[in-house]
Amino acid sequence: MSRLRLALVCLMAVGAGLTIRPVAAEVTEVSTNGFTSTHTHTLALPPDEAWTLLTDGLNRWWDASHSYSANPENLSLHLGANGREGGCLCERLDGGGWVEHLRVIFVQPGDTLRLQGALGPLVDMGLHGVMRWTLAPVEGSPDTTLFTSRYVVTGHLAGGFEQLAPVVDQVNGGHFLRLERIARGLPASE
Repeated sequence: MSRLRLALVCLMAVGAGLTIRPVAAEVTEVSTNGFTSTHTHTLALPPDEAWTLLTDGLNRWWDASHSYSANPENLSLHLGANGREGGCLCERLDGGGWVEHLRVIFVQPGDTLRLQGALGPLVDMGLHGVMRWTLAPVEGSPDTTLFTSRYVVTGHLAGGFEQLAPVVDQVNGGHFLRLERIARGLPASE
């Protein structure tokens, strides 16, 4: 679906007072070497506020039940020191420990964030992933932003990716539904 058509569908739903659900959430490709999971959501915020929520507010929308500490206050997204390289989606652990979930590898403020890493159990499987988050203003609606996440996971997995891909897709989709709800001024979960 083109971005313009997607934006028009979102605007019609908002105008009709409908509850917004993810516009697209699916495993878009599965092969013997990996999979791609794509999610698109409409955020009821102008792009600059959506960027701030996406980055500075990660501990508000990332589901802490999919973390090591189960404490959202331990989660953070640093874009790098003074806007330079070295950023990460990280988590503090008890006893002074920490975990790097994803490494920030590309930042175009207000537009695109690219992260590299294998989330959760994928890291122990020796897999590699790249997640790209993009924000786009919705034409004609300055207080609405289209958010898209694309997570590409590759590597060798005995038995293939057919069973793993939908599970990862569902977990990530849950994070982004929480992001969408918070952007609408609702609690993170129903």
